[in-house]
Amino acid sequence: MNSKETFPQPYFVAHQCLKRSVIYFFVLLIVVGYIFYDDDTAKGIINPKKQTNKTVSYDDPSITIEIDDDGNITTVIHSDNQTNVDNNVLLMSDEEINQRYCGNDKCKFLFVYNQPDEENLANQHMRNFIQLAEKLNRTMVLTNVGNSRISSCRKFPFNFYYSIDSLLKEYPHVSFITQENFKKWTKLRHEKPTTQHIYIARGGTNSTINIVNQKSSNIELIQRKNCLNQFNMKFNNDSIFKKIRTGKGFWILDETRSQFSKFLIDNLKEIDEEIILLNHEIRKPFFSNNLPKIEYSKRILQEADRIVNDLQPFISIYWRTVNALPTSSQLPECAQRLVETLKRVKTSLGIENVYLTTDYPMISSGKNQDYNKAMEILNSTIKFNTWITMKSFNNLLKNDNIRENTKEFNGRGINGILDKLIAINSDYFLTNPPDCGINYKDDFILDVTSSRSELMNEGNQRLLNLITHW
Repeated sequence: MNSKETFPQPYFVAHQCLKRSVIYFFVLLIVVGYIFYDDDTAKGIINPKKQTNKTVSYDDPSITIEIDDDGNITTVIHSDNQTNVDNNVLLMSDEEINQRYCGNDKCKFLFVYNQPDEENLANQHMRNFIQLAEKLNRTMVLTNVGNSRISSCRKFPFNFYYSIDSLLKEYPHVSFITQENFKKWTKLRHEKPTTQHIYIARGGTNSTINIVNQKSSNIELIQRKNCLNQFNMKFNNDSIFKKIRTGKGFWILDETRSQFSKFLIDNLKEIDEEIILLNHEIRKPFFSNNLPKIEYSKRILQEADRIVNDLQPFISIYWRTVNALPTSSQLPECAQRLVETLKRVKTSLGIENVYLTTDYPMISSGKNQDYNKAMEILNSTIKFNTWITMKSFNNLLKNDNIRENTKEFNGRGINGILDKLIAINSDYFLTNPPDCGINYKDDFILDVTSSRSELMNEGNQRLLNLITHW
């Protein structure tokens, strides 16, 4: 049975003041991520080169969420009091529609519709492609997010995870548009926008590009797999498909990385189509490693601060068992070692509270008895705090059916970000050795230790260690 809950919808901001006296504005972000509306997004997503600082406010509308029996969001019903511009769109030319959505007579967008990795690395990838959009003088589409991914198939808008205000400050020369507004643009256009598809693959000959002939069945598969059929654009047999090879180890040396990024910019700048659809399998940055970070939304940061303040002082444990060998008795032994180590650390530091991050709840309890036995050892010996016991986001998700049935709130996705922020700010960070699961190159650990190192270098004396393996 579907469950519904109504949440308040905040005001929005106009996109652009045109030469005429009528103010045209961006179509509203209508996806469910506004449940977590961040105050710093009230300024809207703008073309910073044409900012007018004029705002338009609306009465608070509402969003109703419908969830199917599998816990998937099936419908987002949006109602608001804005002027019904769609009725007037037939009177507008494509140039006027373009002006409304990109601030120019002709729009040029970069739409990286899928990031291949989970949030920790996807965040890094997104920064590289934002930099690419700036070099190409194209508007960057802010792809949807959800379940720890950045992908056009996800249900939540970009600001569900990330701060738009921070994005505009760190990338002041880049124009942005939300996926929802981008979709609106494709639907409103009379002459549907043209596309060129780019796929960046690892390896091969350094910095090479080839035109690929795609069969109709392959195009349909790309559309279905990446939910691209929701956009009304010319993506068919007439579209050009290109495959770019990075070459092996292009990121190792600054020289080869710079060569590849220049090659990429030079070739993509020649594209005249209105939309560059881009997919990739790059795992390393092709611009500088020091690109500005995309900060998390204010709602997530505030929730992390609340939990950290409630627990201080506390020990944070990260145990990802996914790479452990389930056919041995290794996991129960690892759990026992953790208990013994934790007792010593708690006694030595005089710290009582413990926060646990683990992938165990996402593993079926019937999959292997060793997983269950390991958790029984921990739960019978130590009192752990988790995002569940700390009732994360309960102040926003008051509907229990949404919290319990929506996959986003069952351990992956937004709570994974929350776990990372809590680990970064813990007094003592403890994780397992490689033989008990993850290795030292785990993205979560790399992100946490990098951030903790920055805090310690800044003089944060509350952090008692960088990382310790039990």
